[in-house]
Amino acid sequence: MMEGDFFLFDLGGVDLILGVAWLATLGEIKANWQTLSMSFIHQVQNMIIQGDPKVSKAMISSKALKKLDKAKVDIMSML
Repeated sequence: MMEGDFFLFDLGGVDLILGVAWLATLGEIKANWQTLSMSFIHQVQNMIIQGDPKVSKAMISSKALKKLDKAKVDIMSML
């Protein structure tokens, strides 16, 4: 079992977003961005997290991006 502090957001069908603060607790990870998977060792056990390709890609035009407010743009630039 893994424990941590979490923030609740209405994600529109997405189960979970992994935040940098939580990811930093994992230490060294191995990520494969093509298969949307990442693995790491937790309590001497190899753990694998598998992403869902149906929710991982969203196209946005530059015109639509300009309509977002500054706070949202600042958050997106940190990803």
